[in-house]
Amino acid sequence: MSGEPFLANIVGIPHIPMITEVNVRSGPAVSRKPMFRIPVGTRGLRIKEVNTDAEGRNLNGKVYQWFRLTFPDGRTGWVRDDLISIMGDGTELGYPPLMQETLAFNLNRAADLPPAEPDRTEEGVGEDITPDDSTEEPTTETPPRIAGVIQGRCMGPSGVNIRSGPGTNHTVIGRFVRGHVADLLEAADSQSGEPLKWVRLRYQNREDGWVRVDFLRLSGDFESLGLGFADQYPSAAPQSHWIRDFDPTGSFLGVRHDGWDQAGTTGAPILGGPRGGLVALVANCSLCGPDGLSVEQKGLRVGMPQVFVPGWNFGYGHYVIVRYTHDQLPESTQRRLAALQRAGQHLFVMYAHLHQMMVQAGQELLPNQQIGTMGNSGNSTGTHLHLEVRASDDAKFIHWARIKPGLVSPDILYLR
Repeated sequence: MSGEPFLANIVGIPHIPMITEVNVRSGPAVSRKPMFRIPVGTRGLRIKEVNTDAEGRNLNGKVYQWFRLTFPDGRTGWVRDDLISIMGDGTELGYPPLMQETLAFNLNRAADLPPAEPDRTEEGVGEDITPDDSTEEPTTETPPRIAGVIQGRCMGPSGVNIRSGPGTNHTVIGRFVRGHVADLLEAADSQSGEPLKWVRLRYQNREDGWVRVDFLRLSGDFESLGLGFADQYPSAAPQSHWIRDFDPTGSFLGVRHDGWDQAGTTGAPILGGPRGGLVALVANCSLCGPDGLSVEQKGLRVGMPQVFVPGWNFGYGHYVIVRYTHDQLPESTQRRLAALQRAGQHLFVMYAHLHQMMVQAGQELLPNQQIGTMGNSGNSTGTHLHLEVRASDDAKFIHWARIKPGLVSPDILYLR
């Protein structure tokens, strides 16, 4: 094995059917300029260099690594380790000799083992990697709504870093523990490039600090801070923590992502909306089987073309689609649809990668009825819910692909 060329293959992002290309950047960070795109499936790329993420970004304490690759036309550029598989003798760059193709993110590089005390857990913008193995479930009790007080409960996997300013480029000054509640004082746009708001909070009477909003569950008059609307649907996965945001252009994550990903434990409840709904489709994944297996558990590699086939439900695994008619939508959602030139339209929501499905097609749902359990089925490397929302003039469901032009961010309907 020693002496075999150290090569990379572009595999894209798990959980997203039909991804065709990823960004190649000018340096080892998502803030570096995308230079060009390279098709998923491109193989045999020479690895020239490996560097740790220049901004310290990580997922659950595992810091991302970036690979500088040589492409078929002679150009070079950087691709993050959660988008590639590697094989060959990487000992000179800190990797063991690899006889089998392996997702690069799943390996520790000898020169850059993750720190004992994770510094940037709150980034959470990477791919759907298995969450930490803690059996402790996050607290799901809703903080009390106190007039004039805005609160946020931490839903990070083990906690979230508190920073001196609104962005990951600011100093860590503390830690906000999962399940704890803090008062929110103000909100601001990120100063480190993420298309997400940050909030300044006061926690346990300590010095004020900043946390990114996607790791919080909100209560009180948070509309005054521009963080959403009180009439929006609550999280469909109340026992979850944040993984990845909506990015239909790939400008933030580097590749397209058409929904939200929220991770948790297998069997955690997935709920329908608070005003009922109609089950439009229950899609059983034949290759996932009754145990809700992932492609990896069946010996395949995530992102490979063979998994985007009907037997794997094009990567979505077991999933349920629920229709929420316009009259069932919150007034804030109706207003936002009108602003998008979609006045009067209905919303169809896909709940994907389920372990179990507990409803039938054509079933009218009760408010907040459980529709299934969180799982790891299909093109997935860890237990999570993929939530995807599409708008349509027609209340009759015909086919998911037919309403692709109606793709909208889940935040039009859901609170995080």
